[in-house]
Amino acid sequence: VLLEDGHVGQVYELAGDACQRLDDLYESNAYYEKALEWGAEAAVVRIKLRRNYERLNMARDIIDLQKQIEAGLTP
Repeated sequence: VLLEDGHVGQVYELAGDACQRLDDLYESNAYYEKALEWGAEAAVVRIKLRRNYERLNMARDIIDLQKQIEAGLTP
C-alpha cells in the first residue's frame, strides 16, 4: 500500500492547489472533487472549491456549496 485513504485525498488536494495557482480552475475543481471522495478535510476543500466557483462566476454552484459548508460547520 503506497498511500492510506486520507493521504490520497491530500495528494488530490495538493494537485488542486497547484492547478489553482496556475489558473486552471476547471482542472483544480476536478482534483478537489476527487480529494473529497478520498477523504480529504471536507470543509477546507469545499472552501477552496467555492473560491474557484466565485472566480468562474458559477452562482448556482456557489449557493449549493455554501449550504454544504454551513451544514458541515454547524454543530
